Amino acid sequence: MRLPLDFRYLLAGNLELTAGTYSLFPVRQQFDQLRASLGKLWDIEHTNAGLHLFAQTVWYPVIGGSTATSGQTYQSQEGSYVNLGGVILAPFRAHLSAEGTVTGDAQLQGLPVTSADIVAPGIVYVPYWANWVNASTTFGGLVERSSTKATLYEDVGGGSGTSAIVDAGSIQNTSLLHGIVVYLAAT
Repeated sequence: MRLPLDFRYLLAGNLELTAGTYSLFPVRQQFDQLRASLGKLWDIEHTNAGLHLFAQTVWYPVIGGSTATSGQTYQSQEGSYVNLGGVILAPFRAHLSAEGTVTGDAQLQGLPVTSADIVAPGIVYVPYWANWVNASTTFGGLVERSSTKATLYEDVGGGSGTSAIVDAGSIQNTSLLHGIVVYLAAT
């Protein structure tokens, strides 16, 4: 799949967009033209090490429940995201210091953009988690349609691929999720 903005950083010091190739060194005019062509989604930082593109938008992930979410406090609660042609890439880290009131199914809430109105618009990939009651060997989630939340799942089959929704009772005061959400945005 080719996204509207296809970024390739070439060793020769060029950045290729689907609309053309812009030489980044040393012509300031072309740098300004590139900055304008990227619009508000990106901020550009030019250093001696080269050109770096980074998302300028942040979001605050919430570890919550499907029926109640209140009173949580966090040791760290951070995320950033970028919208690439309707595909949202949103890395995050949410580390509770106090659980608060969380009931129902465990969820990752507060996604930065409403998801598309389709079945299974995206996934939550969680390569690192800690301090969950009865945590399994595999942890992830599915983004709900037309929403800003994802239901969390865990492996219950000992690696056989059988999964179940994580109960909010598994969340405790120091629960941690560190991962990325990838999903299609609503149009």
